[in-house]
Amino acid sequence: MYGAKGGFQALATKQGAKLALARYAVPAMSIANPILTAQAVYDITKLVATKVIGGGAKLARDAMKSMQGTINKPAFGMGYVDNEVAATSRARGVMAIQNSRLNARSALGSEGGMLAAHFG
Repeated sequence: MYGAKGGFQALATKQGAKLALARYAVPAMSIANPILTAQAVYDITKLVATKVIGGGAKLARDAMKSMQGTINKPAFGMGYVDNEVAATSRARGVMAIQNSRLNARSALGSEGGMLAAHFG
């Protein structure tokens, strides 16, 4: 009756758009509904798996560590692994302390020399 050109012109009107929506929305939703449901189930499952199961696994791991106590730990240092930067820093700190002590001894020695010269 309308033909292709007339049909598109009719769809371009407000009433035509409502008619097309009413005609084709229900079949489209019957296709989209299972897809959206599956997506929602996937999202909920993923959330539960990461929060509940992941938290349970972490709790079990912490419980196992607590139960083991100090069985697998070294007697001294608690498994500390040294590196070159830390060793250099410690060596510099020790040198600074030694220099400070030497300077203090030198200062005390000169003070002692002055006191000995004064009080004889």
